[in-house]
Amino acid sequence: MELETTKKIKVFYFAPENSGVAFYRFYQPLEDLKERGFIELRSWGFDFTEKIFDFPSIKELKEIADWGDIFIFGRRDVKEYFFAIQAIKEFSQKPVLLDIDDNIFDISPYLAARVGYNPNGEAIKIHEAITKYVDGIVVSTPFLDELYRKYNKNIKIVPNGVKNVFIPKSHEGINIGYLVSGSHLENSKIIEGAILRILRKYSNVKFYYTKAFSGFMDFIPQEIEKQVNFLPWLPLKNYLNYVNNLGLDIGLAPLMDNYFNRAKSNIRVLEYWQNRMAVIATPLDEYNKTITHGFDGYLSQDDEWEHWLEDLIQHPDRRRYLMQNSLQTLKNYDISIFADKYYNIIREIINGAHTR
Repeated sequence: MELETTKKIKVFYFAPENSGVAFYRFYQPLEDLKERGFIELRSWGFDFTEKIFDFPSIKELKEIADWGDIFIFGRRDVKEYFFAIQAIKEFSQKPVLLDIDDNIFDISPYLAARVGYNPNGEAIKIHEAITKYVDGIVVSTPFLDELYRKYNKNIKIVPNGVKNVFIPKSHEGINIGYLVSGSHLENSKIIEGAILRILRKYSNVKFYYTKAFSGFMDFIPQEIEKQVNFLPWLPLKNYLNYVNNLGLDIGLAPLMDNYFNRAKSNIRVLEYWQNRMAVIATPLDEYNKTITHGFDGYLSQDDEWEHWLEDLIQHPDRRRYLMQNSLQTLKNYDISIFADKYYNIIREIINGAHTR
């Protein structure tokens, strides 16, 4: 795509944490624009470490405001963060955007965050105030677009994309992966029984998963213990390379049908495809839009997971077929496509082509 350019736009983003959200929503697309010479880029709060976000001082906020042309904030719903947003806006008199990747109005009861994000809680009230204050909101899915229109008229969709496709590692047997964060306990229960039955039935199958929560695979029968592999906390900078080195053949993406999960992007599927896996996913919203069943992945109902797993285990040709086709689909999610979209949104907002 040809981008209209004048001088480089100075973009400053605030990432509340070193997380996958910050990586996919800020670092990856904006670094792509920087590398191609369209923007100058600075940030606060993202450096691939485990460091917790420390709020800038008033002096630092003033220096940031003087430097930038536009400022993008990730979501963090505390008073100090709202103050930082207000300070940047008042100091700079330039556009301030909020980027959102989750539906925090309907957090699952399974998640500890539900306690803080209740309808009458302070976090929700601060969040609503921020959404009304900023000049625009960038979201990752159409579901979030619709959700936030009652708070801000200027909503833009920039989906998540990916940058690299990795070469698969050769290995013996069949490796199944379930790589998730701590917010997926409810979803893991959908597949637990199927996984245990498959491991009992096929001694050449191994299961790899991130031990991000308790309540899943806590009681593993002794006869299949050697087939189950817990993965440690993975440093963000090395995450994709680490996954590639596991040599996973099948990636699982189950989702319970609720309003929290309906807002989720398709990034889990894209990550699996990056690492050349055949994907089985729940046919919910973005997963359903991304995967063409039987062509580049399987879409599984709650009672079908064992069936589709067995199909891929018994038929390596089908695994290869799905994987090869997914590489074609993955081209539609190249990060440069969405980086270009982000750039055009930034230009429109700076030029005042938005409604507030």
